[in-house]
Amino acid sequence: MYSQRIIDLGKRFQGRLDPNILNGALDYVSFNEEGLAFELLCDHIHEYDVTLDAVEYSEIAEISALLGFSLQDSPYKHLQELVS
Repeated sequence: MYSQRIIDLGKRFQGRLDPNILNGALDYVSFNEEGLAFELLCDHIHEYDVTLDAVEYSEIAEISALLGFSLQDSPYKHLQELVS
């Protein structure tokens, strides 16, 4: 349902996340596991300290809400620290 938004968000991190890690997370979308794909993407962003811009963080917040995830839970709660 939110597959394309997650894929589009993931594409923004090409060149900032290892391609194998990025593709591994996004592959879950093709198995109808959008929530898992999104969670893994956010976890990798946090784990590898990838800097976010305000637009990326806003998109993460919107997708989180749509999927029923809270920005107060891990890994999402750590992402605000990465916004530049």
